[in-house]
Amino acid sequence: MIFSAKITVNEDKSYTTTIPDRPDISIKSDTIENSKIRAKEEIEAALVYELEGKSKLREPITIHDETKDLYPIEIDACISTIYRIRLLRGSKSAVIISKNMGISRQSYQRLELPTSNVSVKMLEKIAKANGKHLEIKFV
Repeated sequence: MIFSAKITVNEDKSYTTTIPDRPDISIKSDTIENSKIRAKEEIEAALVYELEGKSKLREPITIHDETKDLYPIEIDACISTIYRIRLLRGSKSAVIISKNMGISRQSYQRLELPTSNVSVKMLEKIAKANGKHLEIKFV
């Protein structure tokens, strides 16, 4: 999962970073690299907050384009995977998905924790339970 960070130079030579897909995030840093690092940390914290049910889940839609000062911010693979699992479930209950997978609701809910490390085999079961197939890409 990749978000875009808008990084602009301020008059005092510091940098302000905003995330178009998460307008509540705004960061001030001393370098572009620090801006990217802090943006990654803030986005990941926001995603974990959303996964905990404290805010609506939202996919990133802004496309990075460095000519427009929009830099790509790659999110941790585990957090991205869990986030996509939760998006895939949508409005379906964990009870229904866990039943389709042949596991307990509690076991399924543990799969949606931000700290979860889901196996490929389990990803296949999750996909099948949601009427999908699993496709893994290296890009």
